[in-house]
Amino acid sequence: MSRRSTMEYFHDDLLDPILVRLPVKSIVRFKSVSKTWCSLFENPRFVSEYDHPNHVKNTKSSHLLITTRSLTQSVDRLWLFHDQTLVPYHDLTDPSIEEGRALCVLVHDGLLCLIDYYTDYGITLWNPATREFRHVPKISHENINPPATQLRRHFTGFGSDSSSSEYKVIQSYSYYDSIEDCRHHFHFVYSVSTNSWRELKGKHVEAANVRACNFGDIRSNGCLNGVHYWVGYDSILAFHFSTEVYELIDFPTSKGQGMGHLLRLPDEDRVCLWIPISTYDIGDDIGDDIGDVWLLHNDVFGEYFSIKLLRINLHFPQIGRMLRFWNNKVFDLIRIGGRVLLCNLDAHKYEDIEIKME
Repeated sequence: MSRRSTMEYFHDDLLDPILVRLPVKSIVRFKSVSKTWCSLFENPRFVSEYDHPNHVKNTKSSHLLITTRSLTQSVDRLWLFHDQTLVPYHDLTDPSIEEGRALCVLVHDGLLCLIDYYTDYGITLWNPATREFRHVPKISHENINPPATQLRRHFTGFGSDSSSSEYKVIQSYSYYDSIEDCRHHFHFVYSVSTNSWRELKGKHVEAANVRACNFGDIRSNGCLNGVHYWVGYDSILAFHFSTEVYELIDFPTSKGQGMGHLLRLPDEDRVCLWIPISTYDIGDDIGDDIGDVWLLHNDVFGEYFSIKLLRINLHFPQIGRMLRFWNNKVFDLIRIGGRVLLCNLDAHKYEDIEIKME
């Protein structure tokens, strides 16, 4: 039986398939039609269907987001590019971002998780399409550490539970106990639907507590298929949003541990690990080498294993960082000095796209 109609000539059963095909601006405008519609647009199920409607299910996103520090203003700037030519698609820098804030940006399903990285670690969830913000409430630390001891934040993750489309934030803290001569770790998960934090304990966090201080946000590539990944010095840490359990994944090689960066492959359903051969010495430039790329697999039993996908050789000088694969042989990277290059492995050639990052 059809659900009750919210409009005289429209049944609710017909609304969802129609609304998911509308542009974002129309969705924002229609939020004022009724409370029912407003609630529908904020429902995680509808958001998930809107992100992957039937007519674009097989269309993979090819966007690239780059964060840069402005030399003229003390604020991080966000640049969105829509294809491998890196023609600027949108300057996402919002006037509400306070001057002097340095941001760590996590991306999932077109939503941005902005972390005030060097001050109070405040978190803001932002939908650039609708220009809507949500300031995540602060975690209450009163009962988990002595008043004279400062908590240290280790890492943050942002993604969604693949089973329920619930958006979540995971955050890890610790403090050093001088009496027991040990470090205590705490893990909290935030749910958008409840707008509140919960502490995780026991078996849920055992893997993260083994080497929790070795992981960081900078080399994280966000959430993929309901799992958020962080690169550590000798392993990769994964957090499953559905079960809210951490998992440790072994590095595929002993070389370059602690230097890895995670990248998504073009099909958006797999993640690879780039391990640069060169090391970084303070005061010196990064070397000319760029190393192996490993594909991370997940077998039917849930165990991870890795396959060397390719080796990026010395044809591309002064490599600072890889940015994104556009296909298995073409990728963007940042050269030392801020130049962005489009590299082709088959042709052993690179093209300066003439975009100077500030």
